Amino acid sequence: TGNLSFRNGQIVMTEASEDEVKANLEVLRSDVNWLQTKCTLLPAVAKTDPADAVIRFRKEAGGRFFDDIFAADGSDRVLISEDFHLRSWAEALFGVRGAWMQALLFHLEDQNRISVEAVIKGTLQLQYLGEDALSTNADRLLAAAEMMATGEISEVEFARYSSLLGQKGAEMRSHVEVTMATIKGLWTIGSLTSVRQKATGIILRNLIRLQGEDTRVVLDTVQTLNRITFADQYLKNWRTGHFLK
Repeated sequence: TGNLSFRNGQIVMTEASEDEVKANLEVLRSDVNWLQTKCTLLPAVAKTDPADAVIRFRKEAGGRFFDDIFAADGSDRVLISEDFHLRSWAEALFGVRGAWMQALLFHLEDQNRISVEAVIKGTLQLQYLGEDALSTNADRLLAAAEMMATGEISEVEFARYSSLLGQKGAEMRSHVEVTMATIKGLWTIGSLTSVRQKATGIILRNLIRLQGEDTRVVLDTVQTLNRITFADQYLKNWRTGHFLK
């Protein structure tokens, strides 16, 4: 349970306390229990024998990912994977249906199988895992603001979730539209009064963080499209406070 690190030119060893060890063991026991009660072990066997080239590739280093495809094919299950190429190979070679986690979350939300809060938390987990090209909409952003207001998520988590706005490669027109719809909700929904300014500021920072010379153009557009009179002064003050007149 020890940990070695290098600090200020010195090797430092720290040891986990007994309580920390017990807490870690409890997490592991919980994980094992979940696996035993919620999961099914599937054989990596396809319905029909794969082509010789596939078998040879599967035996090479790094080829074991085909096991996921074989298991999905043999059990008639949907292959859930964030890897686009894996899903494409599964469909092209075996006709296996595939989906990625965000698409599944949105589908389950549309079918009222999970709550919008569950979608937000699931998306946060995908962000923590380093997934990119994730998306959101005004309803989910407003729900996230409500979760921040009630303490269900922290300000840091709201900032991370709203960073889906303005991300690299984004089509800014649609992101500005989502931003405006969110700001409208923040400044008209009574339950969001306590976080409306904080949430608006976080959203604006995320929207413009990668815009460089286009920052002022984006903010001009936001102010032009704004139809909420009592939000207008906040937007002006926010720009002044961030030296973005």
